[in-house]
Amino acid sequence: MDAIIIIIMIVRLPNCMFRKMIVTMLRNYVVIKIIL
Repeated sequence: MDAIIIIIMIVRLPNCMFRKMIVTMLRNYVVIKIIL
């Protein structure tokens, strides 16, 4: 749903540094969700 749209937006981003930053943030978010 929303996650799929976000992933598509990330894939289409031209800036690799920005993409890596968002991927790292998403990973941290997933880890926090799993822990909590």
